[in-house]
Amino acid sequence: MKLTRIWGNDEWTGGMLEASGLAAPLFTMERGPDLRIPEGIYRCFWRDPVQYKGSKYPDAIEVVVPGRTAILFHTGYRPKDSKGCIMLGYGLDTHSAELLHSKAAMKELMRFVNGTENLELWVV
Repeated sequence: MKLTRIWGNDEWTGGMLEASGLAAPLFTMERGPDLRIPEGIYRCFWRDPVQYKGSKYPDAIEVVVPGRTAILFHTGYRPKDSKGCIMLGYGLDTHSAELLHSKAAMKELMRFVNGTENLELWVV
């Protein structure tokens, strides 16, 4: 998977997540430049919802970032909905800094991952 950062300001960064097999590219949002993950290549894995039952995002994709914990792809709509994770949407209103159709986009990423244990995320 490749995440290309395109938009943003001091409060948020927006981009596009692309991968062969996704129905369409997904829009991304990360909170502020100081919280986003650095550019690089990261291992990702599907989190078993049974193991994480009771957590805020039991069914998510985790990104392994050295020196950080629990960096996830998850649903959300505005920068305040994340503390350093990557939120997904099928659209991004850059004027209001709001992701659109986040739940549907997350559902598409989960379909794409479908329990895969090892994925790579390239962040540029």
